[in-house]
Amino acid sequence: GLITGTPTAGGAFNNVQITVSNGVLPNASALFNFNIATVAPVVSPGAVSGQTGTPITPYQIVAINAPDPGSFTASPLPPGLTLDATTGIISGTPTAVGVTNTIVSASNGAGPGNNATVTFTITLGPPVITSGGTAGGSTAASFSYQIAATNNPTSYGATGLPPGLTVNPATGLIQGVPSATGTFNAVVSATNA
Repeated sequence: GLITGTPTAGGAFNNVQITVSNGVLPNASALFNFNIATVAPVVSPGAVSGQTGTPITPYQIVAINAPDPGSFTASPLPPGLTLDATTGIISGTPTAVGVTNTIVSASNGAGPGNNATVTFTITLGPPVITSGGTAGGSTAASFSYQIAATNNPTSYGATGLPPGLTVNPATGLIQGVPSATGTFNAVVSATNA
């Protein structure tokens, strides 16, 4: 008849019926009240890796005796990431390379819990083309188009260019004098380390 375990929620649990039986006589029962004190949350350390320009997999701050209701904190966060203080989920798209040791904590009705460190390691992500998807020109006239991309490109490329145009692989500048008319579907690219 021993009641054991680790409570997972605090509060008053009233009128819990407890019944005993010896198998012969009628069962005996009584009502009991259990009062479980709310204790401060305990958060765990963690590690997250990601790349600039690519959303991270949302990170849930892990807390025993999680706030309900309550709140989470996380500071400092890498640029581009945000915390939902109600759910404890950190998400977003990193914008800078680096390692950030973020101090996280949680609080509930019993007060604030411990602090733990979540280490965010953000590396350089692949380039993302940001220049416009269309360009116009005419034959016998000078043409110029700059490939623009994020995340520090080190080289550029282009295939399917109209005759007379070339790309500078170091700068991403497409230039020349078109020698044919028509619509050309060129593919531009950028590469980094």
